[in-house]
Amino acid sequence: MGHYIKGKSSKNFKTKHVILIPKEERYVFKNVFDPIISEETFRLAQSLFVGNKKNSGITNPYAGLVFCGICGKPLSIQRHKGGSGHYEERLVCRNTNEIGKGTILLEDLNEVIKKELFTLKNVLLKNKTIFLDFVINRIEELESKQLTNEYSIRLINIDKRLKELNKYIQNLFEESINQALPADTYNKFMQEYLFEKKTLEMEYNKYLLLSNIDNDNTETKLNKFLSKLDNMDEDNFTSAVIIRNLISKILITTFDSGTSKLGKQVTIYYKCCDSAIKEFIEGDN
Repeated sequence: MGHYIKGKSSKNFKTKHVILIPKEERYVFKNVFDPIISEETFRLAQSLFVGNKKNSGITNPYAGLVFCGICGKPLSIQRHKGGSGHYEERLVCRNTNEIGKGTILLEDLNEVIKKELFTLKNVLLKNKTIFLDFVINRIEELESKQLTNEYSIRLINIDKRLKELNKYIQNLFEESINQALPADTYNKFMQEYLFEKKTLEMEYNKYLLLSNIDNDNTETKLNKFLSKLDNMDEDNFTSAVIIRNLISKILITTFDSGTSKLGKQVTIYYKCCDSAIKEFIEGDN
């Protein structure tokens, strides 16, 4: 995707053991190279691969999107023989220790998604101008604080790393002067440190600019979301592409409904402006 990741592992030079660094502690420099595929295509391919690798014979349009509302683990798709003798496809949480674990028939989930998405389509497109004004104002209010906080945290982390790099470069230079380090080793590490420093300085300036300038593209994202919603119809609403363009996550929770059947709660998180969209829909109802 054009990203450069540094610090995936470290090596103990005494024991020669390689230690993997946790993903959250690695340094990721985005858009360093020209990407071969888009990030959206990559995520879609990964989610489909992960969701279907143990069930190659069953198509799961919700692979990587549906999670248990209790334990948070992804639901896997299984095929069982129903009471009428025909086979049913069901999404199931594999965590057997959880009471109320997520489980739902694929057919039932399709009906829920269909109802929610077509309600969304009818309400939003019918009141498009009012909706855009409402959501833009709401999102700007909510996201301005969040984005500023995210930029500030990233700036602090970059600044901390730059100080570490400056110290490493100084120590490396001193060891070279004292002839305590071979020339090839000095050149290798110095090139790596200087490359990382230059990349971080560019990223630092970018985040510094973003933290001071309102570059919110909320209206653009909303219009793209509405366009994708408008392209949805009865025939394609369960396709993997449509679902992933509109939905970011689905939580399934079962509970005792007081009848012979368990009740099910399906919580949908939309790809764009989720909280503001739900607030608008509730106000319309």
